[in-house]
Amino acid sequence: VCDPCNKKYPSEHIKLDFKESLEIGKEKEIYIKNMMKDNFEHIYENDDYRYDLLFLKKGWYVTMEVKYDDMCLDTGNFAVEFESRGKPSGIKTTKSDLWAFVDKKNKVYLLYTTMIKKLCEGKKEIQTRCEDSYNKVYLLPYKTDIKENCISKDFFIRILDK
Repeated sequence: VCDPCNKKYPSEHIKLDFKESLEIGKEKEIYIKNMMKDNFEHIYENDDYRYDLLFLKKGWYVTMEVKYDDMCLDTGNFAVEFESRGKPSGIKTTKSDLWAFVDKKNKVYLLYTTMIKKLCEGKKEIQTRCEDSYNKVYLLPYKTDIKENCISKDFFIRILDK
């Protein structure tokens, strides 16, 4: 369920079609880009499965996947998609270095992609009805998996300071 106080998004996530969901995702990518723009030489956007943003500094780069989770504050879990329409997606196909979850209050949670993959190991597969398709996700509890493995914005900014 989306935030009912936020009139921009529908009151039920299930009613979103892929285009609407993609638009929200793009908004969150721009949010992250704007939040980080003063700390990097350039930030490139990408539109394929590999990553969403590429941050460049001092000839080095780091890539990031950005995911909006409108239910995590209500459920205490972050959903990590790994299959959509019967094909691998999300955490199974990303080539990103980092993963950024954005909640409905625009709080950002940064984790290394390798850590997300490790946290997903052994988790129960959950079948969902999301947007206009059936997806499979893993649920990562905030109090243990996310909170204990997040990196700070300042740490992320310093990653490329070599």
